[in-house]
Amino acid sequence: MQILEQLEEKYGFAYPELYKRLYADGMLDWGQSSPDWFREVYPAIKENPPLLLLMNDFEVLPVKDIDEMFLEASLKGCIEIGLKAELLAAKKYVDFYVSGFGEGCGSGKLKYSFTKQEFEGGVYLDPIILGVKAKIKSKGVLEFELVDIDKSWSITDKIPLKEGRFKL
Repeated sequence: MQILEQLEEKYGFAYPELYKRLYADGMLDWGQSSPDWFREVYPAIKENPPLLLLMNDFEVLPVKDIDEMFLEASLKGCIEIGLKAELLAAKKYVDFYVSGFGEGCGSGKLKYSFTKQEFEGGVYLDPIILGVKAKIKSKGVLEFELVDIDKSWSITDKIPLKEGRFKL
């Protein structure tokens, strides 16, 4: 049984007759892929080249290769928000700096199997972090620090959004 017939039978569709003719005439056969393809295979097929030689638009893949096809995606990104407070009065008496931030990140890796039509892996929200930095001190004759804070806190654990094997 030819590769095209195997694919038609396994996936329940029919190739157009023109496509079958191109396959039968060897116009879709680029030879076995290998690191030495240009040196070993190309010289033999360039005299009677397949359709769109060196364009990689049409290739018939064996069923086993299709069964192993997958797409893998990684997620890594953060969003950060910030705030800053400003003293509008008494600036000549007090040095005032207060700021805060919040950070949320996402991470994970998913692998999609085209054959099984399912995902495997996980996507997560990393721990959410809040932070504050404040420095307030007096100016003038009596200089002293009123506040000096530089802290951050993790307010959540890692939150799984989706993990394991699943279909959408």
